[in-house]
Amino acid sequence: MSSPSLEGSDSNYAYYCEKVGGGWISAHTGQVSIGRWNYFVGTFDAITGSGKLFIDGVQRGSFEGAKRANTNYLYIARRKDWNDRFFNGQIDDIKTYNRALSSEEVFTLSKSGNVYYSSNGLCGLSHKGIFYSAPSNDLCTYGIPSSISGTGPWAWTCSGTSASVSCSASKGLLGFPKRKPITITASSALTDYQVKMIVPYDSDMQPNFDDLRFATADGTVLPYWIEQKTDSISAIVWVKCNVISGNNTIYMYYGNSSVVVASDGNSTFDFFDGFDGSSLNTSKWAQATAGTYTIDVNDSILTLSTASAGASAHIRSNKGVGHIPVGYIVRARAKTTHFVRNSSPNYKEYVYLIGGGGIYSALFFAYDTTYGKYFASNSGSGWNILGDITGWSANTWHTYELKRNGSTSLIKTVDDSYVQTLTSGIFTNSSYIAIQTGGTDSSAGCSQYYDWILVRKYASSEPTITLGSEECIQ
Repeated sequence: MSSPSLEGSDSNYAYYCEKVGGGWISAHTGQVSIGRWNYFVGTFDAITGSGKLFIDGVQRGSFEGAKRANTNYLYIARRKDWNDRFFNGQIDDIKTYNRALSSEEVFTLSKSGNVYYSSNGLCGLSHKGIFYSAPSNDLCTYGIPSSISGTGPWAWTCSGTSASVSCSASKGLLGFPKRKPITITASSALTDYQVKMIVPYDSDMQPNFDDLRFATADGTVLPYWIEQKTDSISAIVWVKCNVISGNNTIYMYYGNSSVVVASDGNSTFDFFDGFDGSSLNTSKWAQATAGTYTIDVNDSILTLSTASAGASAHIRSNKGVGHIPVGYIVRARAKTTHFVRNSSPNYKEYVYLIGGGGIYSALFFAYDTTYGKYFASNSGSGWNILGDITGWSANTWHTYELKRNGSTSLIKTVDDSYVQTLTSGIFTNSSYIAIQTGGTDSSAGCSQYYDWILVRKYASSEPTITLGSEECIQ
């Protein structure tokens, strides 16, 4: 055997060298892929007697203390001291150097001559027109081919057959090695629209979804907000984007273990309050109160409660901030202490949209025997009971929506289930959000709790979402 020597069997290779004083030392690759091109580099420093073994630009092993003088011939595809042991496969692009290459030089060399692709969630390369599949993490060790110019990172996609692959690159996000295309199908063009999607967990993501990012094909980052998540299972996410009629593609990025969450409701929605901090945000809300009451913000929960008869805890969105024109939706996660029609004691817990001039639409979760548990509206000439609130229960967190589609109807949903479309008593004024607990003739012990509340845009038909296969970014 000559020194040094690269040899192996099956899918394991080793880089051998004679030791000072006799014997052998080696650096092993571990498993390598069979049936595809692998780029091997062995370096040897005659001054230090050290060697390194690289596969596809990544160091796999090393050794120290090798014999430094060597005048043997170079043998390719066979061992010097065995006449019946030959290499079974293809060898290409053999180079020798009169010095030990650096790790950076090896990595750069490993990129030349290869075309990189991602297809059906797998990443790999095509070398000299031959297509090879590879584990999904392989592409991310290769780098950008010399045929691509400009600043990366790049996302690779391919088409064709195993004998002929056509690859293309699109702009990615720096620091995020994985992405999936999201196809948004809309029946009409929508501007700055908040699109809801359910994101299943991927093992390359942070378990708490903190590394999610969303961007357009040209790399423009899009605002998003995580409404709800179950770690390592799934997340409900809203993304703000422009869409045209038909199919639109944006990208979801992930795979960065060190970044912090970028979820931001204020950037995503037309109005948003997640009730962070320790007090009510007076730039968003005004309050009108009476008697013994509590308006408290703690642990991202708003509490409105009364402790005396006739007391009132009442907040209303400020003009210019919580203004809701027609064609918008109020969405909130809330909990009420009561859900009842009652006369004595008379609990009052409700939310309503104020249109001005005695014009309202309201969800009366608890009220008197006339309006309690009803959805009601007042278009200026008195209250009209428009329908029951169904799907609601006391002391349970629910998500509700009030959808204003324009001048013809008002739609309510509970926990994203359709409840009712109302076509009478509808007002066309712009409105504000008001949340009230208690009132002039109410009993003590009324409470409401809010996790968050937001205003988003309305579309008669929500866009549909299709999540594509994973692509690698380099």
